[in-house]
Amino acid sequence: MKKALALLLLSGALFSLFAASATEAVGPGQAREPWDGVRGGMAGAGEALVDRMTASPVAAARGAFNDKTAFLLSASYEEAAAERHGAREALDGFDLGLVGFSVPVGFLGHVGLFYWPRSTRNLDFEEGGSSWSVKGGIQELTAAWSFRVPWVPRLALGLAWRQDLGAETMEMEIPLDPTAEDPVDASSSLDYTHKIRTSGGRPGASLFWMGRLLSLSAWWSSSYEVKRKLERTAIVQENLGVFGYSAPMFSSDRPKEVKSSSESWNQKMPWSAGAALSLRLTRTQSLNLDFHQDSWGTVSGGWIEPATPYSARTSTELETARRFSLGWSYEGSGRTYESFWRQSRYRAGVRWADLAAPGTQEIAGAFGCGFPLGRRGALVDLAFEGGLRYGDDSPDETFLGIRFGMTGVGNWGQKSRRR
Repeated sequence: MKKALALLLLSGALFSLFAASATEAVGPGQAREPWDGVRGGMAGAGEALVDRMTASPVAAARGAFNDKTAFLLSASYEEAAAERHGAREALDGFDLGLVGFSVPVGFLGHVGLFYWPRSTRNLDFEEGGSSWSVKGGIQELTAAWSFRVPWVPRLALGLAWRQDLGAETMEMEIPLDPTAEDPVDASSSLDYTHKIRTSGGRPGASLFWMGRLLSLSAWWSSSYEVKRKLERTAIVQENLGVFGYSAPMFSSDRPKEVKSSSESWNQKMPWSAGAALSLRLTRTQSLNLDFHQDSWGTVSGGWIEPATPYSARTSTELETARRFSLGWSYEGSGRTYESFWRQSRYRAGVRWADLAAPGTQEIAGAFGCGFPLGRRGALVDLAFEGGLRYGDDSPDETFLGIRFGMTGVGNWGQKSRRR
């Protein structure tokens, strides 16, 4: 078992190095924000953009100005590559992004429901006969209510409950004695599996001011704790090699050692806040500036990683994550008799971010477009993004991504009489 312990600890160290790269930052995984194709095409800007057919789970107040039901659907694919010690590492991943809708309920305003991945892990790694796989992350389910303030028609407020949930599975297979020369040899492997389930939630609030030339948005969510429960199993499997007349024969039905255990703990999560403005340049063009912050630097104890069967629990102190996005948008003519290209929407943007992983930053650029579907106002949105993640203790990493989204409107619900 000394060899088993050494190899498991070595594999854990290698996995930690890989997981701590800029692609899959330490902590809850690769951070995600609930961007549809519109905001994806402006590198994350656009929370204050007024188009009366979108909604947002973080800044729910914006939905109060919609005349009809708004629904959103997005998905994204990202490929990232980095070089470490002369070897090129590449990762790719597909994520179902934001799914949501906001429905008018008369004088009460709008109610909405949104589901999106708040963070994801998607790792597959093989080396020297060993393999690791980590899948899952934390998702968020948000219920929101927004309304326009009486006697202040340009101001809207929003309230939300943001519920975290999710599950993450890690599987390891490690050969423990691959070089033995005995005629009858226990060439063993260790199969290690752990599953973590997460749940917890907190309130959020937002406001939106819709001006003629300048619109403003701001949002905030409180700090909170999520409950995390781990169930793990470790099995040492003996493969008995018995030499026959021409070749060894193997059997693998003798588990030598089984370790199963469970563990629960509370993970502190940060408060988050943001603000955005949208400046209308012309009837169809606008300039958008967004800021967002996750205050990981205020979380005492950092991000807690559970213990393995042979190593103690660890924690990593994270830094406050900040993002600035600047985007330009052309909203199209809106006239059904215009050509298809004049009705289409075009976007571009840049982003700089200070990530939660200590000493890690990100720069990115994006462009996108939205194509109308018939006369009902629905759009198909495409966004393309590329950039660089870099840090003090991790290799520079380039990434490319594509985001697909659909935005549309419907006649469900009851419009406010004040509109």
